[in-house]
Amino acid sequence: MVMAGHNSGENSTFPYQPLHDTKRQIRLLVVNRSNKETGRQYSLQVRSLDKKPRYRALSYQLGTGAPDHAIEFDDRAFYIRKSVHDFLHTMPVDDLIGAWFLDAICVNQSDHHERAAQVRLMGILYSRAQSVIAWLGPDHAVSESGSWIRARIAFAWMTHPTADLGDLFRWLRMDDEDLEHILTARQAASRPYWTRLWVVQEVLFVKDLRIMIGQSTVPVKSVTAWAEGNHFHSWRSEYWSVRSRPASWLTAYGTFGRDSFGGSLTYPLYKALITFGTQGSLDPRDTVFSILGLATTNIAPDYDLTITEV
Repeated sequence: MVMAGHNSGENSTFPYQPLHDTKRQIRLLVVNRSNKETGRQYSLQVRSLDKKPRYRALSYQLGTGAPDHAIEFDDRAFYIRKSVHDFLHTMPVDDLIGAWFLDAICVNQSDHHERAAQVRLMGILYSRAQSVIAWLGPDHAVSESGSWIRARIAFAWMTHPTADLGDLFRWLRMDDEDLEHILTARQAASRPYWTRLWVVQEVLFVKDLRIMIGQSTVPVKSVTAWAEGNHFHSWRSEYWSVRSRPASWLTAYGTFGRDSFGGSLTYPLYKALITFGTQGSLDPRDTVFSILGLATTNIAPDYDLTITEV
């Protein structure tokens, strides 16, 4: 969730409709077709989670640039970061039509009280979405061909002949399409997206997680298999560094999720700290508040507090 590091000055006068905490209200970005050049028309609607609205949610890499890309609400400019802009303009219009929760737009970043209230709803909000799109950014063409990968594997075996021969032969027989699939999973698991602490809450307990690079969907099982190192055996320590991949915590998806704690959307505090304490945030307050959001605790986030006070 975008909480800190968001330069909301350009949007500070945007006419957000207020949210009522007691009704567990959220805003949803509604996308429709338009005759405008972009082909997209945007509006914001307030909905109560208690009414079980239908929507999808976006989880994405925040980025460090200023929010200097504009979209329009009734001819009024609203400024977003490049990562959000890229998603809205990379996805085909047909795939975007409908209601979305997209925190950089749906949460009033200038209102500290609202930000804190929305943080408390994050676990429920993402878990109730019809699907969560983990968008890792634009597609970058894989630069390593299957033949080059095979050459690397063969050289590794010649210089460190400790691997099982069957493992080596399986790699050498693998066709380029299969290798491309593995390289795509590696690319997905290596994206800095996975280092964000908010991402944990956004994807760990969801009903339907879809990992996307550009317009392409990457199977969740492929990414978790890469993070676990199931496909790589003896090659991983020298060449693949599987355990150091940013997505290694994703092995908790479906393993340490809600089933592990009796259907709860939270972890015991000690478990949250051990499992996710190394994830990053732009603001140290976000590190604390997002861990609390994952943990079984009644401590409420408060963005009026300074970093020292937190």
